[in-house]
Amino acid sequence: MHSYIYQIGLKPFNEEKLLDPDTLDVGENSLLDYAYDISAEIRAVNIRILVETILPAGMFTIDSDNNLIYQGGFKIWRKAYFDEVKDLTNALTPANIMGNGRQHSDLKHALDNPLNTVRLFECGDGEIEYSISIMHLVDGLNKGDKLYVGSVLGYHN
Repeated sequence: MHSYIYQIGLKPFNEEKLLDPDTLDVGENSLLDYAYDISAEIRAVNIRILVETILPAGMFTIDSDNNLIYQGGFKIWRKAYFDEVKDLTNALTPANIMGNGRQHSDLKHALDNPLNTVRLFECGDGEIEYSISIMHLVDGLNKGDKLYVGSVLGYHN
C-alpha cells in the first residue's frame, strides 16, 4: 500500500529536525517498508487533502506557509469519537473479548486510528503512528493556534 507520512508539531521545524526517509525505522516491525521524498507540489496537495478530507471538517484552515490553523471543534469531535468507541465496546462479549471476532479488531482500529486513514503521522516523539497521535496534539489547541507541518513523505508497506 502507498500513502503519506505527515510530520506535525507545535513549533516550526528546523532543518535538522525534519524527517528523512533514510533515517526512518523501516522493515519488519515497522508500519512501513520504505519511505521516499516527494515534490513541493505533491507536499502542498497532501497538506490540503489532510485539512479538507482527513481531519474533521472545518477544524483547520491552511496558511500561506502550508501550516494548519486551528478553527475549533475538537470537543464536538471528541464526543462523537467517544460515542463511537463506546458503541464498539458495548459490542464486546465474553465470547469475543479475546480477539477472535471483528468487534475486537474494530475497537483496536478505532483507538489507534480515529480518523480512519492510511496516512501516518509523526508528532514530536520520533514515532510513526496512526491518526491518534495528531488528535492528541489537537486536544491542547486554542482557536487560532498553529500546527506546523515539517516533512511530508511518501511510503509503502
